[in-house]
Amino acid sequence: GYRPSGDSSDIGDTVWLDADANGVQASWEDGIAGVTVALILDDGDGAYEPGIDKIIATDITDENGIYLFEGLPAGTYFVEVTDTENVLGELAPTYDADGGLNERSKVTVDGINDNLLQDFGYTPPGHSTGEGLIGDTVWLDRDGGGDYDPGEGLEGVRVVLTDPGFDGILGTTDDTTRDTFTDENGNYSFGNLEPSLSYRITVDTTTLPAGASTIDPDGTTDSTAVVNLGATGNDGVNDPDGLDNGINLGIDFAYRDLTNPNTIGGTLWEDRDADGTLDAGEGIRFPRVTVVLYDANGNIVATTTTDSNGNYLFVGLPDGTYTVDVTDDANLLNGYWHSLGDQSVGSDGTSKIDPYTLSVSNGQTITTVDFGYYRDPALVGDFVWEDLDGDGIQDPGEPGIAGVQVELTIAYPNGDTTTLVTTTDVTGYYEFGNLLLDEDYYASNPPTSGQPGFTVSVDTAQPALAGWTPSPIDATPPEDVDSDDPDGEPVINLVQGLEQDEYDFGFRRPATIGNKVWLDENGDGIQDPGEPGIANVTVELWDATHTNLIATTVTDANGGYVFKNLPAGTYQVDVLNSTLPDPDGAGPGGLVQTFIPGGNGDFIKPVDPDIVTVAPGQEDMTADFGYNWAPPADTDNPAQGGPRPRSAIASGSTRTATACRARRRWAWRA
Repeated sequence: GYRPSGDSSDIGDTVWLDADANGVQASWEDGIAGVTVALILDDGDGAYEPGIDKIIATDITDENGIYLFEGLPAGTYFVEVTDTENVLGELAPTYDADGGLNERSKVTVDGINDNLLQDFGYTPPGHSTGEGLIGDTVWLDRDGGGDYDPGEGLEGVRVVLTDPGFDGILGTTDDTTRDTFTDENGNYSFGNLEPSLSYRITVDTTTLPAGASTIDPDGTTDSTAVVNLGATGNDGVNDPDGLDNGINLGIDFAYRDLTNPNTIGGTLWEDRDADGTLDAGEGIRFPRVTVVLYDANGNIVATTTTDSNGNYLFVGLPDGTYTVDVTDDANLLNGYWHSLGDQSVGSDGTSKIDPYTLSVSNGQTITTVDFGYYRDPALVGDFVWEDLDGDGIQDPGEPGIAGVQVELTIAYPNGDTTTLVTTTDVTGYYEFGNLLLDEDYYASNPPTSGQPGFTVSVDTAQPALAGWTPSPIDATPPEDVDSDDPDGEPVINLVQGLEQDEYDFGFRRPATIGNKVWLDENGDGIQDPGEPGIANVTVELWDATHTNLIATTVTDANGGYVFKNLPAGTYQVDVLNSTLPDPDGAGPGGLVQTFIPGGNGDFIKPVDPDIVTVAPGQEDMTADFGYNWAPPADTDNPAQGGPRPRSAIASGSTRTATACRARRRWAWRA
């Protein structure tokens, strides 16, 4: 919303019961509470045009009948009594400021000065100046104070007036009756009376909530009072104005359960997380919010406002079924949504449906009719991170990845879709905020009738993730630390006010380990030019402790092998000796590894298995394994530490070194 800066004007003022029908509010004529008044902005032509001139604000008259529109810029407006709750009933207009008597007045303000002259008078139908009138209130004396308090009026109570007829004497055969029903303030009135006669007012107790009469105007408890409008110096019993004017607005009737009254109440609070439960830390309450209590017939029994702690209370209630309704006449909850929680009557601190119906009896006190409200939009997030150990779980110290585009796809029930895109910040976090601001329903996946569905995804082919591989998804609960599916993770049960910061995506820069199993012809532990690779040898990749087998591969035609897409860490690379070739028919054991003790680096390797440690994204292609043939008992064999590999091959052998070497070459190169 907007409010003009600097000076502005206010427009108001009073809707009242014009008891003497003269169009002027007398000091003893009360305002009418609960009447809706609208402010309409003229489109510039100075003429009221329904549907073209727009309502820009509404207000409800307070307990004194006063309304007010504040902070208005200069311009022409129309003030109209719309009375959306039908408080005025059949009352007829007697006054509006521009004299049109159409419940609307035109007013122009300069944006500096106020205009508080826009009053509206109403009187009973057919009532004219100089005629008598009797009223006023039927109420539930909930606090037992014996006097009317705002909000205690009883709506829908039938009140009967007995007219003395042509002879002017009550109790004779020509008496007549007419009736009316109290409005939402508990008020009633009978106009068009002869101001010199006596009349009988009777409350139809069958239209009351259960309870006993405590106050009649004449001091009895029979729900009847005789009013002599022609009395000298006043207008009969309990006349409040003290004038001999034929008008008596003091004929009130109060009722209260005198045996075992009941109590209904609750709390209005800001439900920040929209879960329908009053949580520790949700300390914001809503004061001054109007709450109305209805009986089983839909008539108002009581009206109150919440106190500074957001609490309301209806006491002194007779047994019966009631409905609690947060009407918020002052619009203090504008911009908030209503959350829902456990609906059972005994569930305290849970947001009930509005309106909420319950029954009380035998002196019950139920103060669990609570209502939660929230105004924050929905939000979805949260983290794209480097999964250093590749386990799909966010671990302490694993950093976020900046600059990654994340998409939120919204699917509507009619088949339309909308995709929102955001980018992770320098710490790897992202969020989609301000969701569901224009929709008063839950989100679901897939979308059901009237409900959109939400899906979060990450395009793994985007430049920011070049060289990265997604982590394992849904590795373990809880949801806020595991990695979700980058191809599309559904958002479940999104609702206004809820921050679902659990949609995380792990990526790792895969490491690589390789490289070759070869025939070390000279047995020196070093790959020399021309020394061939050994094909079809099985190579295993184990974890750091050689406990868990991670992967297996077979060397290619050149003796090469590779393990790709590995998380950073320490591994053991192990050649499965049983898969080595057998060139001389002596069994695989006839081939032994050649190595340089303590050696490391490309083309130079220590014993099998080899321990290799790789960092994220590192390619270690130095895990090479050389082999040569020699009798196992030959202590001069280089595999057993001998210094002269070629002479050692022939030592102690019945075969010549040349012949043996030639046969080995032919077999391994075949």
